[in-house]
Amino acid sequence: SGNGMHLLYPVDLPNDEDSKTFVQTVLSGLSSMFSQPLVSVDPVMFNAARITKLYGTVARKGDNHPLRPWRKSLILEG
Repeated sequence: SGNGMHLLYPVDLPNDEDSKTFVQTVLSGLSSMFSQPLVSVDPVMFNAARITKLYGTVARKGDNHPLRPWRKSLILEG
């Protein structure tokens, strides 16, 4: 993700309103069950266009700064 790590699960759903609502509901439920002060499930990442970055591309959100550098999206373990 843009701020840390994420889990990647393949989902075979059409890109339509019903699927978007379903994924939004699942993420909200997971967030309420598992989010804690140091770890959270982001319930707003239900939009298909925003779910993940293309691996190998550089995240360039904001300025390239030592405290928040641009970095490449990678798979560290598979």
